[in-house]
Amino acid sequence: MSPKFSKEPNSTRTVVGPNKYSTRVYFVVVWKRPGIVMTTEKNSKGGAPGSNHLFEKLCCPDTHQALHRENDKFISADGSCHYAITSTGIPLFAESFLSADGERQRTHYDKVAAKYVENLGYPHTIEYLSYLDRMFVNQIENADLFDVAEICCGHGELLTLLDRNDIQGIGVDVSRNMLEFARDKHKANKGFIFVQGDATMLPLLDSQFDSVFMFGGVHHVPDRATLFSEVFRILRPGGRFYFREPVSDFFLWRWLRAVIYYASPALDSETERPLLWKETVPLLEKTGFRLKSWNTYGFLGFCFFMNSDVLVFNRLFRFIPGIRSITRFAAYLDDLVVKLPGLSRAGLQVIGVAEKGTLNIKLNVEVVTTETGHASMPPPQTAISILASAIHRVQASPFPARIDGGL
Repeated sequence: MSPKFSKEPNSTRTVVGPNKYSTRVYFVVVWKRPGIVMTTEKNSKGGAPGSNHLFEKLCCPDTHQALHRENDKFISADGSCHYAITSTGIPLFAESFLSADGERQRTHYDKVAAKYVENLGYPHTIEYLSYLDRMFVNQIENADLFDVAEICCGHGELLTLLDRNDIQGIGVDVSRNMLEFARDKHKANKGFIFVQGDATMLPLLDSQFDSVFMFGGVHHVPDRATLFSEVFRILRPGGRFYFREPVSDFFLWRWLRAVIYYASPALDSETERPLLWKETVPLLEKTGFRLKSWNTYGFLGFCFFMNSDVLVFNRLFRFIPGIRSITRFAAYLDDLVVKLPGLSRAGLQVIGVAEKGTLNIKLNVEVVTTETGHASMPPPQTAISILASAIHRVQASPFPARIDGGL
């Protein structure tokens, strides 16, 4: 990051004594990172950096202390916490520190991991999901993909969606079985690692990521205040939180889902709850995020073609001739429906983008001048000290900062 100074300072002039005037001069300093459009940085040899630097972003989920590795385990800085690493290289942070809800989710997804992956492989599900994926990619065209975290990553949804091997980041999931699927599926990506962890107790250091992604993970976490606080904590200033989640603002979907979640063995009605605008947006803003976008997608076509894990008869659709074309047409109709007046929030899935807030800092340095033009102002060391102090506050702040200052 580097500070950018405005070209034209502002000033105010006040009489402070015989032939003397006090002039306050101030200018704007904007502290920001240059934008990166769906790209990843490369090292000097032209390849993407390896995974070693990613392990340096891990921390103890309880104390947030940095870790060091000794053979097949990570150890906290004070030596009090030890975390095993599986034979396949997955650090296990959810064996000792796991919330009750996280334990319930781990048990559930360890059990259904194989079936979960299978249900995503039906041709109609793939086709409808590709429509949702296109809508998501349109929302993340300015995403920074160099330092990425995917929370509740499952079998590596982000890497599957973008189908790229140069994305740099860390995938976190509570299910060890899901992580094994993810690691095996995305082994070609040497710059992405998978770790076991609780979404409300992330084993990730503060301010380490430019983008955080969640695909269908938020609605699995009952304690969303803590979840959003954790996402906010690990994001760098100016970082963005991208999510795609079930949403039930439309009354019909709330009723149907209440029945389906209760009746289906594939779902856990105790810990799974679709998002609602009136609950989610105020909570994001209270955490410190600014909502950049909230768009819903999917209607009746989603119900029929995207629920193979819940509607058993849905799985038989794969035998229908031309099912992919039928699904594409259904997605097209759904897209038209949610664009109708009054139905913009009636979709079954929401794609949202939230960004950290802004911290304003004002600096003023007084210059006293006489009518003859002589000026009395603080020595250069004082001015430099003031600016250095402001920059330090920016770097230490969890917010992206805009500095209003004057020298």
